[in-house]
Amino acid sequence: EVGVDMAFDVFNPRVASFAESYAQQFASEATRASLLRVRTVIARGLEQGDSPFTIADEIAKDYAFSPERATVVARTESARAFVEGERLGWEESGVVRGKQWQLAAGACPFCQQTAIKGTSKVFGLNEPFWKNGDTISAGGGTYSVRYGDVQGAPLHPNCRCDILPVLGDSD
Repeated sequence: EVGVDMAFDVFNPRVASFAESYAQQFASEATRASLLRVRTVIARGLEQGDSPFTIADEIAKDYAFSPERATVVARTESARAFVEGERLGWEESGVVRGKQWQLAAGACPFCQQTAIKGTSKVFGLNEPFWKNGDTISAGGGTYSVRYGDVQGAPLHPNCRCDILPVLGDSD
C-alpha cells in the first residue's frame, strides 16, 4: 500500500513485544496475577495469529470477565497491536515520512477531537498524537490518556479509528 516492493513480516517480534508491553499497561489496575495472565494470553494469541474472538475465549476461560468484556479487551488490544505493526512496517520501509489519524464512521467525540489534531499536520512516525497524562476535552466530557503515549489507534476500548501513512518528502 505504501509503494514499496517488499513484504513485511506480519508476525514481527517487535509487534508481539509491543502487545505484551501495552497489555501490561492496560492491566495495571488489575491484580498482579491477572496482569501476568492477560499479557500472556494476548501476546500468545497474537503470536499464533488468533482472531480477537479466539483471544477473547482464552481470556474468558481464565478470568471473571464477562464474555462481552473479554471480547472488548481482545478486539481493542488486537487492533492496537495491528496498528503498531503498521507503524513499525512504515518505519522499516524508508518511504513513509509520517502518519495522520483516520476517523472511523460514527466515532466518539474524543476520536473526533483526535482527528482534528491528527490531520492538522503530519505527525512523525514516532511522534504521539497524545502523550500519557494528556486530557482530551470533547462533547462535554473529558478523557484522560492513562496507558502511555498514543502513537495510533485505538484511542479507547472499542475504537475503530486507524492511522494513515504519509509518503514522500514534502508537507
